[in-house]
Amino acid sequence: MGGFYQHGGLDHVVDKIERLCHVLATPKPVERKTTMYLRLLTVGGIVACAALGLVQTSAQTNPPTLVGTKWAIVMGDNPDIWHYRFNSDHTLNATVHSCFGAPRKCYTTTDDGTWSQDGNSVSWDESLATPHVVQCTGTIDGNRMSGTAKNNSSDTWTWTAKRE
Repeated sequence: MGGFYQHGGLDHVVDKIERLCHVLATPKPVERKTTMYLRLLTVGGIVACAALGLVQTSAQTNPPTLVGTKWAIVMGDNPDIWHYRFNSDHTLNATVHSCFGAPRKCYTTTDDGTWSQDGNSVSWDESLATPHVVQCTGTIDGNRMSGTAKNNSSDTWTWTAKRE
């Protein structure tokens, strides 16, 4: 057999691609003469290599942190928007302002809890007066988060969030 198999087959091709990805991902000084065309090829090559899982992008190696951020969170079907602040000591503060009924009554509720993060995975417990009243788990994706929640009564629902 000649052609493809004569030159090492698929293993040879994969080896060449991995070496190319390593070269593209290695930082190097950019010469002033470098054309936009070559820069686009390099960026395109890195994106293709990342898609193949052969190099890690900065988003994969440095996931966003919740420390010091504020988020608007919608819990399940409830139209109220909770405002969460994730503190550097891994505590959180949550506030919601709701209005309902006739005559219309409004109230503000605040809550505290603790949170943790492992890469893009997040979890937190809202304590109210009793620990673990609501437990939330989810994933950060840029300026958005989403996940599931469960209360002490074993009710579950989904939640979505947007960075404020």
